[in-house]
Amino acid sequence: MVATREERGNQLVQRLGDAGIVLVEWDGTHLIRLGFPLFDTGSQVYFVPDEDLTFVRDAAAELDMLPLEKVKLKHNCANELSETSLRYLIDEREAESSEGFGPIMLLIFAPLSWSGIRLDELMALDQFTFEPRTPRHNPCLKTPEFVKTISIASTCAALIRIMAKIPRKSDLRTKLLCDLKGIVAYCLFDMSYEGMCMDIPGNDVPLSDKEKQDIEVAVADIQAWPFREDEIWMQDFMIKAVRSERKYDELPALEDAASGNV
Repeated sequence: MVATREERGNQLVQRLGDAGIVLVEWDGTHLIRLGFPLFDTGSQVYFVPDEDLTFVRDAAAELDMLPLEKVKLKHNCANELSETSLRYLIDEREAESSEGFGPIMLLIFAPLSWSGIRLDELMALDQFTFEPRTPRHNPCLKTPEFVKTISIASTCAALIRIMAKIPRKSDLRTKLLCDLKGIVAYCLFDMSYEGMCMDIPGNDVPLSDKEKQDIEVAVADIQAWPFREDEIWMQDFMIKAVRSERKYDELPALEDAASGNV
């Protein structure tokens, strides 16, 4: 029996693991692991050391998997913007098809350098012990045990680095902003009240003592995160954003780098 695209995608990931290729989870599965209440779409997104992308391409070719052309499908993950990223279709629907429900499932490999994540930041899945303040209610992930992950601090820093490479008005940058805000909200605050019927106070209503306390607890968490010496500004920005002293969309974008404002 001919293997399905998804089966070949899983075989490729397993081959890479068997070969000792470092795979770092990202996007949907990683956000779910952090505690973001997302639906698992079936797509898989990994960062790979830049020098191993050729091996990935060759291993995929042995399984008759060819990378999607850049124009075949609209980008829905910022990692796809990297010039050397590889995208494979693991959905039985064609890339151009609009039939069926849900997004097209993809297997994406992007260069680790695109994120700025360092190898010494990686950890095994069983070393990831972070518990978000919003109780998790997502199903268990089926990520292979050899895949690596990163801390919430490394995740936020990587998101900010990637956003700085994308135009400010881009839909992909908007998605990354939502991811960053969601991580802060669901990981550092208890959002379990969502969906309940409750009165929402107006913007002119002062914060309650409990709300002020929750904010300062979140600030203390961020202050404890390790940031690189040249990225302390990210930590300062996030603290001000949590205290509503800055807006997340003020974070650097591609245009800022071009004008020298980063």
